[in-house]
Amino acid sequence: MRLYIPSILLFGLLCPCASGAVTPESCAAMEDDNARLACYDTWFASTRSGAAPPATPPEAPQPPAEQKPREADFGQEQVARRTPPSERPPQIEEIRTTITKISQRARREAIYYLANEQVWTQTNYRFVTIREGDSVTIKKARLGGYILTTEKGASTRVKRLR
Repeated sequence: MRLYIPSILLFGLLCPCASGAVTPESCAAMEDDNARLACYDTWFASTRSGAAPPATPPEAPQPPAEQKPREADFGQEQVARRTPPSERPPQIEEIRTTITKISQRARREAIYYLANEQVWTQTNYRFVTIREGDSVTIKKARLGGYILTTEKGASTRVKRLR
């Protein structure tokens, strides 16, 4: 407390704000910490009240327009993992479409061709009753991957091919 009172008195004598010319540069030139802090406080208060507005800083660059999630991008991260995270489109939680064609791989895993031109395959062989023309929903699974579910409730784990 003893140092505080002399600092205020010293600030009153040395502060350029008495002449009305408070600038950040004049505050930075002060040796006493308390006087320098009081000078910055005075400068900030004067810029807030509109007495001496500081030079306007350069405008920050505008963020890119927000991308809308597209159905065609659903599951795309399994196809191409080389895209940096900052360039990836926003993710959607599920898609609803119909199956246009079904074929089988060598290990009896089904390949599903969808109406939205995506191709998905089973990741584990499991007999499920899914037919061409069925309406399906593909959702993200809790532990990664995707689950294809029909309106009747049949479901299987799938992976996107293209």
